[in-house]
Amino acid sequence: MNYEDELISKIAWLYYIDKLKQQTIADRLGISRMRVVRMIDKAQQQNIIQFKIRRDLQTKISIEQDLIKKYKLQDAMVVPTSTSTKIEDINTNVATAASMYLDDRLDDINILNIGYGDTPIKTINKLTNLSDKVINFVTLTGGVSLYLLDQYTLMKNVNFYLIPAPLIASTNEMVRALKKEKSVIEISKMNSNASYTIVGIGGMNDEATIINNGIINKNEFNLLKMKGSVGDILSHFLDTDGNIISCDLYENLISISMNEFKKLQKVIGVAAGKAKRDAIRAALRGGYIDILITDQDTAEWLNLNV
Repeated sequence: MNYEDELISKIAWLYYIDKLKQQTIADRLGISRMRVVRMIDKAQQQNIIQFKIRRDLQTKISIEQDLIKKYKLQDAMVVPTSTSTKIEDINTNVATAASMYLDDRLDDINILNIGYGDTPIKTINKLTNLSDKVINFVTLTGGVSLYLLDQYTLMKNVNFYLIPAPLIASTNEMVRALKKEKSVIEISKMNSNASYTIVGIGGMNDEATIINNGIINKNEFNLLKMKGSVGDILSHFLDTDGNIISCDLYENLISISMNEFKKLQKVIGVAAGKAKRDAIRAALRGGYIDILITDQDTAEWLNLNV
């Protein structure tokens, strides 16, 4: 082994194994930091250093990359599938991952849009406990009670801007009047300036938020299923290809329109579980989601059933 090969090997060991900083290595060996940088590059080029990704992480990354390519996403994050069959446990796992994903990407001051639903609400609860950044949460729909948070979130650097209206108004005239209110107009402007948007994706099963919270009754729910609905985003119902299904409900719905929704940047869909697979796929096919955070079993199914 010649001198340079020996030097490369020594520097590679000090940098990758002993975790020393480049300047520390330079001082120890009596050479310049720039030479250390060049030797580290050569160590990679000459395969002196070989990187291996742990098998379980390799599988996870492969699944995520397949999702990104097949559904033209900006990003995807896959969490291990919960051994629990309880939907609240599955949602908690996804919400935990989503909160960490967001905290890693937020600036010191942020505007985040939120949709109603168990997983989005869990996400922002966890995010406000995890992060010390200033976060302004802005709702995408009416329905104040749907966005109720744990009390401790109010102690953080968090502001909530809620549309002061029900999700479903009693008349279309009321909807038109509310949309002219200054507070509603201001929230709409904030929506368009958000750095991220967090939404759940509802399935057409008995545990759906729209049923549990009385947004629609069981007869209306069954009629939507008969029309071909496989799920919803913000009470806008989708067929299997992601098309919006016609519904009288929309006339009285106080929500961002899906045309405006599609203009939002970095929309994160947080949803998982077997009961939501068709709904998640519909949302992806319709182009409503930019970033998906879900569980591994769901992600694998989505990749096999594009």
